[in-house]
Order: sequence, then structure tokens, then C-alpha cells
Amino acid sequence: MRAVFEKKTRNPAERIGDLNAQVGANRLGVSRCIDFISRYGERAFDQFVEAVIDYTKSRVTAHLSDLPDGEEEAIEYLDGEDEPIPIRVKIRIQGASFDANFTGTAPQSPGNANTPLSVTRSAVYYVLRCFLPSDIPPNHGCYESVKVTAPEGSLLNQGHRRQSAPGMWRHPRGLLTCSSLH
Repeated sequence: MRAVFEKKTRNPAERIGDLNAQVGANRLGVSRCIDFISRYGERAFDQFVEAVIDYTKSRVTAHLSDLPDGEEEAIEYLDGEDEPIPIRVKIRIQGASFDANFTGTAPQSPGNANTPLSVTRSAVYYVLRCFLPSDIPPNHGCYESVKVTAPEGSLLNQGHRRQSAPGMWRHPRGLLTCSSLH
């Protein structure tokens, strides 16, 4: 599998380095989880994990609730073959909820300008993280109040069997610009 991975990437040494770092971080995490469970038991571990997620959710909820309710819209354009490709977003904050709606974004293209919804969500989550205090732990408690909508078959929610943006780098950058409502 590693040989195939190396053969199919543009910069194999760098990608293998990234992969090794991820594997190492996961092994360390597994080791520490096993250590915790050995000392305190599975029930304590489950309670600890839930407590951290709940803490994160409460911090994010409190932070979002402190922001004024409102809606803002923005549009950013990617370079297209014949004409600019629009990415539209409407951000709505209401109470403790954060909604990013990309309705009106261009339909998916026949080329590799498309992005799966997971990458769109990731870019929105990143924008939200930039507005949050840095001491809030990054876990799914951060994102329970977040809703991301991108029409199926659009540039930001590609259909099956469509090419994606190489390295998935173009659209997150466009989304960040658009979502920060410059």
C-alpha cells in the first residue's frame, strides 16, 4: 500500500513524512488512552471524553451567544475557463447556532474544480475556529452548533464520480475569504 501511495503522489518524501507523523501521533494517542484506561478504567475514560466534549460545546455555545444575531452574505470568484466561478455564502448567527449556507454557488464543473462537502465543512469549521478563543479544545463539541449547507451537485458538494480540486487547496482558501465576509 505504501508503494502505491508513494507512486501516486507528487512529492513522495514529503507525503510519507506527513503520513509517518500522523501514524506516530496516533500511536502516541492510543498509548496514552490505554494508559489512562489501565489506571482508571473504561468508564472513567468514557466520562472524561464526554466531559471534554461537553466543556468544548459549552464554551462554543457561550461564545456564539455573545455575538449579535445577524446575517451576512458574501461572494468570491474562482478563475474559470470561460468566466469566473462564484462561491456564495450566507452566514447566519442566531443564539448559539452558526449557519453557513452556500446556496447560489456554481454547479459542479466537468473538470477538477469540485470539492466534496467534507472539505467545505472543514473550511467552515476552520473559519469558526479562527473566531473562537484558542484555548477551546478542538473536538466535535466545537461543531455541534454549526450547520453547513451546500446544494448537492454544486462546486462545494460534488456528485459521485467527479474530479476534485487537486490537493483540495483552492476552495478552502476561497471559502475562507468568502466566509470571513471581507
